[in-house]
Amino acid sequence: MLSGQVGLVPGTQKLAPGGIAAESRQTMDNIKAVLEAHGHSLESVAKCTVFLVDLKEWADFNTVYTT
Repeated sequence: MLSGQVGLVPGTQKLAPGGIAAESRQTMDNIKAVLEAHGHSLESVAKCTVFLVDLKEWADFNTVYTT
């Protein structure tokens, strides 16, 4: 189980600059890095739950997520 990932730039306490798309990309990169550090990949993910503060940003998030 992997939980609690957000779009923080590694080594900082700052969100990736550039809005929801950049934050989403950073989140996915962070998830990938943690999985790979434990011998897994994104193909190992069976379920993903996403929480967005503003549902109006869903389309921008989903564009990144589907890649």
